[in-house]
Amino acid sequence: MTRYGYARRGQRERLHKAGCEKVFTEDTTDMRPELMACLAEMGPGDTLVVTSLDEVGRVVASGVDLVEWLGRHEQYLVTLDEGLDTSRAKDRLMLDMMGVFARYEEEHGEDR
Repeated sequence: MTRYGYARRGQRERLHKAGCEKVFTEDTTDMRPELMACLAEMGPGDTLVVTSLDEVGRVVASGVDLVEWLGRHEQYLVTLDEGLDTSRAKDRLMLDMMGVFARYEEEHGEDR
């Protein structure tokens, strides 16, 4: 079981300190070829570590979609800033709730 790190804003050192054996970084926020390369390399039981959920999605809903994808591949997500770890049921529940609120905000934000 390998810990892979991913950051868009060059936080390699922090990810290495968090125990990541391999770290993928990129400078762009539009295309994410390094994230795709990281996900392609990961196998069952591996963990993707990011500094923040924002690293893997502009909105929480995008991050939740990634969490669902990782779960289907028996992989996990750890976010350092939020302290989330999808290997724990309570953190998966928290991410599900964040996704519900993010989707509601996207659909009804103009009502405010």
